[in-house]
Amino acid sequence: IITIGTAATFGTPNENTLKHQFKPGIQLGFGIAPMAPYKKPFWQAEIYTSYYSRNSTTGRMDEKGVISFQENGRDVKYEYQAADSTVNRDFLSVQLPVQIRYNINSWFSIGTGVALRKDFNTKFSDSKNYYYASAQGTINNVYTEYNVNVEKENSALKYNPFLDINVGRVYMGPAVGFRLSYDKNQKTYSGIYGIWRF
Repeated sequence: IITIGTAATFGTPNENTLKHQFKPGIQLGFGIAPMAPYKKPFWQAEIYTSYYSRNSTTGRMDEKGVISFQENGRDVKYEYQAADSTVNRDFLSVQLPVQIRYNINSWFSIGTGVALRKDFNTKFSDSKNYYYASAQGTINNVYTEYNVNVEKENSALKYNPFLDINVGRVYMGPAVGFRLSYDKNQKTYSGIYGIWRF
């Protein structure tokens, strides 16, 4: 089995003070399954990789401190009263899904299973906005600092349950798949993919 497709996340998951936005990516995978008859469950195992991006923001929060930067060619210091931040990350995800499938007829099949998943952080950048009052007392001035304490964030090993539907040639040939999965960080996300059985 060869698959190629894309995935998208529903909603905007939160993690403590962070709000995550996920951008869909492309996936490519391979699988193996028996030539199963109708109305008989069978196992299917796969391996695939996918790319996706995550934009994480911390909303404006009260925070006090002092920032130093150059203004009109001279070093200045200001006390800030609030701050927010944004972190952008790209991930390479490797998944090993195993499922039990059931061919309802020659054009429609369903499956359910669990995917073993590991996400590798391949690219990352961040910025932090400091809100301060200028020497003239003007409020809501903003100073932006980039790459503040940003580090790699490879995920732990995950177990994602999923439900899968195929419409098309469920034996040999092409079909279209829809997969609905659950992840504790991304919450509910889905993928639409093309599949070809040889």
